[in-house]
Amino acid sequence: MTLPAPRPITDLGIRVLGWLPRPIDPALVRLVADNAAVTRGSGMALIEEIVARDPAMKLAAILAAVKLLAFGRSDQNQALLERDNSRIECGAGCAACCHQDVEATIPEAILVAAQIGGAADPRHDAILAEAEASSSDAAQKLGPRPCPLLQENRCSVYDVRPLACRAVFSPSAKKCNDSLVRVQRGETSSATIAEIYAGPLFMSRGDQAGVLGICKDLGLQYDVVHLARTVAMILRDPGTVERWLAGETVFPALGPVETVNPG
Repeated sequence: MTLPAPRPITDLGIRVLGWLPRPIDPALVRLVADNAAVTRGSGMALIEEIVARDPAMKLAAILAAVKLLAFGRSDQNQALLERDNSRIECGAGCAACCHQDVEATIPEAILVAAQIGGAADPRHDAILAEAEASSSDAAQKLGPRPCPLLQENRCSVYDVRPLACRAVFSPSAKKCNDSLVRVQRGETSSATIAEIYAGPLFMSRGDQAGVLGICKDLGLQYDVVHLARTVAMILRDPGTVERWLAGETVFPALGPVETVNPG
């Protein structure tokens, strides 16, 4: 059996969050870029095979590729981290890191939106309210807000949570919660609430680049977007997904950030 050829992500790069320690080990950059290239190549091969059999399955094929390849690799990395590092205190009900804006690829936002019911679903109005609040000029003054997808301090879409959430691991739940309290009191400000390991987050941005590459290769909008605002758009008008699938630029993109590529 011939494996699908990797598709390099040199046209996209790997997004680097501003607080990530510098310099980034070139060997790590190469590893993450290689993984992203495998995700991009394997994802396209899977989607093309499914669509060749049934063109109506295009969206389902894209979402399946994201879950199987990007989420699958992220879960493997999580298992390795937990195996090799005993200082991980994350667990059910620990949600300090769930008080910040979440970025996502468009397929990830579609997966989340599919989990939300109609107006009777309490998350429906919560997402619309969060989308409006986070879009306002006063959003930064509101301080950290709980994710609208939290229910009893647990993620209600855990199985399809975005890569940016899957990669958050902390050595100290207490420090995470203490940091959140300080930010809520206005004693300090930070782009991220929790005390987290930087390596897994950088690796998740490689998985993200693989998903973006798949979207680009399919001729689809491939921006990184704000999760709550994008899910809210889909809930208000499910036709936005069909327009995206037809190749339209539908969703507002997050601003550009630094990217790196293997040298």
